Amino acid sequence: MIRKAILVGAAPFKNREARSRLKKSLAQKNILRVAVDGGLEIFRALKIQPDLYVGDLDSVRRVPPQIPAVFLPHEKDYSDLRAAIEICCEMSITYLEAWAVTGGRADHHWASIEELTVSLSSGAIHQIEAHGDDATFIWVTPACPLKLKTSSGNVISLFNLRAASGVTTRGLAYNLASADLASGSHGLSNFARAKAVQVAVKKGTVLVIVPAAG
Repeated sequence: MIRKAILVGAAPFKNREARSRLKKSLAQKNILRVAVDGGLEIFRALKIQPDLYVGDLDSVRRVPPQIPAVFLPHEKDYSDLRAAIEICCEMSITYLEAWAVTGGRADHHWASIEELTVSLSSGAIHQIEAHGDDATFIWVTPACPLKLKTSSGNVISLFNLRAASGVTTRGLAYNLASADLASGSHGLSNFARAKAVQVAVKKGTVLVIVPAAG
């Protein structure tokens, strides 16, 4: 049974290194590859066919008939990304990997962060990460602690996204030991002191942001 979905959106996505990582990720077996509206153009650029298209056709002219599609109305009170996430939940997907859904317009960026965060509360989705031109975003919950391979000196910021408490970190310059992570900029611009960083939380959700190098 497929448990992981890779969602590709239409946010600015020009970073060559990120595109290379996406192509490698899409080559995995037993995954669901979803083009979220304009994300279909990224699949075309990478010469990879998605397993599913979800969108309202406001960013693409047509969807090839050989690609299964869920067409959405233009006028709606939810995003194409939300619809794609809900479809993944119905298919018993538990791990979401989203690309090109962050960055670009500030309101679109924040809506994507919120939709991905809300999906955790459904109970169906257990693990989420998102990758964009400028950063990687990783959601840490009690059920899904983080162990991240990195390099000493890399910037790693932590934010209290949903009432995070009992936060413990290892491998950072400024570590926490079963502490409450204050809201605001308390976890901004921390950095790695080791080749691996660990983040765990007893309650709530922590959003870990790793800015792209350079």
